[in-house]
Amino acid sequence: MSSQRLATELLQHIVEKLGEDNETKEGLQALVACSTTNSALLDVSQKHIFRSVTLYDQVPELPRPTPLDSDACYERTQLLLRTFQENPRFVPLAQSLSYYFSPGFSGRPGALLDSIRQFANVETLLVGFYASPINRGVVASTFDEETLSAVFDIMKRPRFRKLVVDSVLSFQMEMIRGAPGMQELILRNSASNWGASTITLPPLNAPWSSSLKKLCVSPWLASGASMISLDIFASLERLEISLLTQDLLMDFYVPLLEQTKGLRELDLTARIPVDA
Repeated sequence: MSSQRLATELLQHIVEKLGEDNETKEGLQALVACSTTNSALLDVSQKHIFRSVTLYDQVPELPRPTPLDSDACYERTQLLLRTFQENPRFVPLAQSLSYYFSPGFSGRPGALLDSIRQFANVETLLVGFYASPINRGVVASTFDEETLSAVFDIMKRPRFRKLVVDSVLSFQMEMIRGAPGMQELILRNSASNWGASTITLPPLNAPWSSSLKKLCVSPWLASGASMISLDIFASLERLEISLLTQDLLMDFYVPLLEQTKGLRELDLTARIPVDA
């Protein structure tokens, strides 16, 4: 092996290690620097640069000045989407996608949601609410049907493995029936909704096998549980539930615990409400 080849492989290994920190500003800057320094490092650097993608929906039109963080988030989103549009070869590199929505503006996120659907190799999806200037003080929101449909389209793909739902009050647990490859679900400050929806779910009597192995719910909100859908949790191996102290007197989580026949690990914690 020539010394030049050895040096190149060593540099590529260093870039791979830098890629483990690609979600921090410093890590991303280091990867960008590597991609522009040596042509031999271009491909391996780009693989990590575009592995994780974070997108924000449209910032509401408000009188200037608007907070810099909101403007910056939206501008970064537009830059990313333009980069993917001009360089389609980057699209398959995205494996982790974070989408933050902020309801309350006049526009529709349809174009952005269509862009999200193009990421065919996504294995991890985080979808969550963020407070824009128009809804400061709001801590959670509901999905509209358009967003719900886009999330479900990603969940159905064979490569999909993990969903994180952050500060959403209308996530439908039954959607898991349409995600045969999903292994982990994390609900942060979110509540499940067992109501009807326009999305097309597999028939309740259709045979299916859940791959869900891990469920984390913090806190567990007493929104009710569909007995029909409790078979979703039959394959769980690890369950983490965070309760408020007053929830300890309730029994709404008991059916879930009874359904987890193969459970190996249970982490049950309680906390005192902030305003208590």
